[in-house]
Amino acid sequence: MTKTKKIQAKDYNSIVQKAELLGVRMIKGNFDVQPEALAVFINPDQNADVKNNFSWDVIYKTYDPEEGLLVGEIKWHASNKIGRKKLVKASCNFVIAFKGLFDCDKDCINLFFETVGRTAAYPYFRSFYAQGASNAQIYLPILPMLKPANPLQPNDRESI
Repeated sequence: MTKTKKIQAKDYNSIVQKAELLGVRMIKGNFDVQPEALAVFINPDQNADVKNNFSWDVIYKTYDPEEGLLVGEIKWHASNKIGRKKLVKASCNFVIAFKGLFDCDKDCINLFFETVGRTAAYPYFRSFYAQGASNAQIYLPILPMLKPANPLQPNDRESI
């Protein structure tokens, strides 16, 4: 996430109030299990040496202030590995669309998409990941909940 200027909380909150979610669509998904994973993840209590990672990327976003539309694509990734060997990899691409965002500040729109857009897609990715593990009949750790990197402090009410 790139910040080019300090965003005013009132401007950002205005976008949050105006935005209406049009949809979250999974457009691509991949769940890859290496044969070794079948032995490692057979028992939920035997996963002590496993390193779990998850991340996301904004692939693109486009904003039309005259139409009030914000559309973008986010890719979620997760992997489970022992040492350097990835035993399980999962990824999904989602297109997320919002309406009602007429003439909004571009920096606020970017922050909104990177926070609300990724949060909107995350439950679907968690479901995809859990369904893949179930289909492979392996026990994978649950993906964690999303937490803000820098929670707002009481004195931060004016700007973020």
